[in-house]
Amino acid sequence: MEASTNTITVQRTISKPVSCLGCPYYNRPGLVWGEGNPSASLAIVGIAPADEEIRKGRVFAGGSGRILDNSCLRTGVSRGGAYITNIVKCHVPSGETLHWKAVKQCSTLLWQELNSLPNLKAILTLGEPTFHAFSGKKLTTVTNRKKPDSWLRGCPYPFGAGKVIIPTQHPAYHARTGFTTAYQFDLDLAKAQRFANGQGRISRQLSNYTPTDMDVRDALTQIREYGRGGLDIETPEDADEDELAAGGRPLPIELIGVSPDVDTTIGLRPPQYHLLLPFLQDHTHPIRWYTFNAGFDFYHIGKLCTGPLSGVVVRDVMLHLNVWRSDLIKKDLGIALSFFSDLPYTKNLMRIDPVRYNWADTCGVLEAGLNLEAVLELQGLLQVSLLQDHPLIYDLTGQHPDGLNKLRELGVRTDLREVFRFLKISQETLGRYQQVWNTHFPSIDWTSPQQLSGLFTQVFKLPVIMRQRVKKKEGLVVRTKTPTCDVDALEEYRDKYQNKTAGLVLAMRTIKHLGDFAGIIRPDTNRIHTGYAIHRQIQRRIQAFDPNIQTLPEELAGFQTRRMVVPDNLEEDEILTIDASQIELRIYAWLSNAQNLLRAMESGEYIYAAMYRQIFHRPYYSDPDGPKTKSNRASYVTPQEILAAKSGPLGFIYDRGAQSLVDKLGMSPQLAYQVHAEFHRQNPEIRTFHTKVDTDVAKKGYQDNLWGARRYFPTGRGQRTEYLSFHGQSNGGDFLRAQYLIPAFKHLADFGARVLLTVHDSMAINSPKRNSRAIAQFLYDHAEAPIPQMNGFVIPCEVKHGPNWADCKAFETRKEGGRTIVL
Repeated sequence: MEASTNTITVQRTISKPVSCLGCPYYNRPGLVWGEGNPSASLAIVGIAPADEEIRKGRVFAGGSGRILDNSCLRTGVSRGGAYITNIVKCHVPSGETLHWKAVKQCSTLLWQELNSLPNLKAILTLGEPTFHAFSGKKLTTVTNRKKPDSWLRGCPYPFGAGKVIIPTQHPAYHARTGFTTAYQFDLDLAKAQRFANGQGRISRQLSNYTPTDMDVRDALTQIREYGRGGLDIETPEDADEDELAAGGRPLPIELIGVSPDVDTTIGLRPPQYHLLLPFLQDHTHPIRWYTFNAGFDFYHIGKLCTGPLSGVVVRDVMLHLNVWRSDLIKKDLGIALSFFSDLPYTKNLMRIDPVRYNWADTCGVLEAGLNLEAVLELQGLLQVSLLQDHPLIYDLTGQHPDGLNKLRELGVRTDLREVFRFLKISQETLGRYQQVWNTHFPSIDWTSPQQLSGLFTQVFKLPVIMRQRVKKKEGLVVRTKTPTCDVDALEEYRDKYQNKTAGLVLAMRTIKHLGDFAGIIRPDTNRIHTGYAIHRQIQRRIQAFDPNIQTLPEELAGFQTRRMVVPDNLEEDEILTIDASQIELRIYAWLSNAQNLLRAMESGEYIYAAMYRQIFHRPYYSDPDGPKTKSNRASYVTPQEILAAKSGPLGFIYDRGAQSLVDKLGMSPQLAYQVHAEFHRQNPEIRTFHTKVDTDVAKKGYQDNLWGARRYFPTGRGQRTEYLSFHGQSNGGDFLRAQYLIPAFKHLADFGARVLLTVHDSMAINSPKRNSRAIAQFLYDHAEAPIPQMNGFVIPCEVKHGPNWADCKAFETRKEGGRTIVL
């Protein structure tokens, strides 16, 4: 960018002033001053000039400058209208730790620059060293409520009279992360410009936390007139939320904040809760309540009520955040506020100023919720959140059980005799394996990744397997590669290099994991209380986690671990399971119009049977003349072998090569390439579809699934595996929501049944035996209904029943006019 004599002042003085004496960089060549508009109201401050800046003698003239320029173009911010500089004026090579003495020495020069800007209102600091130089605080990219010396990026930081700092990551950070976080930089730059224009505001009057009953009624009446408000509850900081919520035990609510507008919060204490409840139960005047986590807040408030919260219309900001950026790993209220409000960072105030903490969260959740909904509405994503995600949280009408909350509260009953038998078997098996290990490797700890890595590379002379590690250093993300012995590495040693010791370690790890899993069963209720957080599911599957029940293998050392899961009433109930048939493969076949796959599926053939025969060199079907279905499997076919057979076609539709069969399944290279080539020869439409998706991602930078959900892929082909799998996995997740979960939550209570858990492409249900067939028919009718988003395409399912999760058998059925009839 060329300097303009009217608006740009560029100082390129090479000689270093006297104040630089004593700086550790004093003897380095080059000195780069800032440049910009002397009337600027926005200053953009980086860390130090890099090689290209030194050569050109201009600030932000290299790669980071180009990233800044592109962000300015996207956000409409004028780079020429701002003042741009660094906290250190001398050269600091990339990767070198910035010396604190240089920051201190250069502060005099920096303030000479900033004090020469009479209209300065906002400072955008780039990187942690820059923000720390101004504030003395550490910059964090995730919420940290336990460290008051940290500050969240994107949250305004008051600075001096009438000025504000907007801290954000350095452009180099976004380059190192493949620009997956570049949208954060755009939002923070735009926010800094708003404050520079006088449109941002963080100075707000702390609200009323000693209200009279009349104050509370007035605020609630105002909320009713507006038809919306913000709400946030405070519970003891040291309370174990999952533990207290399990079994229907509510957390004590210490405070309920309600906000009629983004400037005001009324703090209700326990004696005043009765004033709020009528406003939550008046269905004639429903109120949209914006909360961070509606499932949590209203679950515990609901325990104070005798009736349903039928006057509540949920607006869950965390679910909105997930729909807006499903690829965002960390999702909480602090993150939402950093994007969609002008409030300062308050998560670290929980201990030192809990009142201000609640005030900012309550006002902030209303402000962030309203702004985020406006963004979702503009992008056409609001209905995805309201119609697909919100119904799964909490049914406030009281007509049906409470969805995911009910799953967590009631949990899954287990057979303690099976649990103890399993623990005994696992301990004995692990003990035998340990004896074998001690005989051969007495000086090596098999639980130590470092010692294992040395064993495989130094003793067995196998190649070192490296994994990329990411850590923060001086506010920047540093990526390094280090040796690993994780599951993938051990599987590669076992399968690719035929190393039996790696297989032994994998078996020992699995047994230890399952032993630890059995130990979490609550002995007072004989139940596992699983957690569900749909905002954490990047590919939109709703699965049990913490404990991670879906990782339980179906068989181990001759013991079926899933026999631990039993119905609530052993005499009167049974377990029902419903499983979608080859769901990802079917969806991908439909999307790509792969005729060969579609014909095979239409005939009812189990596609993975052919792959099983190629891998294991024996037939899959028990009865060759019987139905070509998954359940018609030979007795020697194990669940692990089925997973192996699935990995071939599933890998191919996501464009994994033949080498994946060699690495994962130990298949010979010749056979792997033969199988891979034959699959694509029979299904040429798959690769055509891949090309179409490649072009679409390159053009738009995101993909929408059939249900309207969106995920961004800013690095393009750098995320190819992710965006190709997005179409199978996210569509599969939304199919399960629409055809399985939502109907089950709405209607299973009418049969006296309830959902127990969801795992991958299946759902387990506790059913009264007397209603099992009726429930099975209900499940078939909904699950196999024509899918509107797929032009009436049908994905078949299989419903089973039995005394426990492992021993379920399929219902007898017949087809009648395209409908499955349970006999």
